[in-house]
Amino acid sequence: MAAIYTAFGLTQFAPVLPTSGPPPNQQLIVSHTTPFGARLDIEIINAPQPVAANRTQSSDAYTAGPPTSYIHFIISQRTLPLGASFAACGQRTDGWCELQTFIQIQNQSLKNATYDYSCSKSSLSIHARLHSNLDESGNKIQEPSEYTPPTYPMTRSCALMD
Repeated sequence: MAAIYTAFGLTQFAPVLPTSGPPPNQQLIVSHTTPFGARLDIEIINAPQPVAANRTQSSDAYTAGPPTSYIHFIISQRTLPLGASFAACGQRTDGWCELQTFIQIQNQSLKNATYDYSCSKSSLSIHARLHSNLDESGNKIQEPSEYTPPTYPMTRSCALMD
């Protein structure tokens, strides 16, 4: 499932964990998303008009406008709020994203992937040396607390592609 989250560019699970332990509002709890297996359902919802972003306090679910399609991700029977990863989707209470917006985001993701930088053998060896605190000659370099690994959408599983 982690490869799927990465491929779609879902960044809400991407923050680097602090060395002091998990943060209080930890977003990725593997046992919740893949306890023994997981199921990802992707729904396309066709509405006769735009659907209100917040329907918890409104009796009118629709707003004025043309027919609109939405995409909805459900992981193991729980909504994955797309607005948490993609600001363009907005902070909808239903977690949906307009389908055309989501398609534009995915088209842009390929341009932002920086595959060559992230997945080249030389780049991976540089990251490995930085994590081990040694340079090419075996000399100690910066402390781990000073180094933050770069985070790029769609690049965390490139080791699986080699």
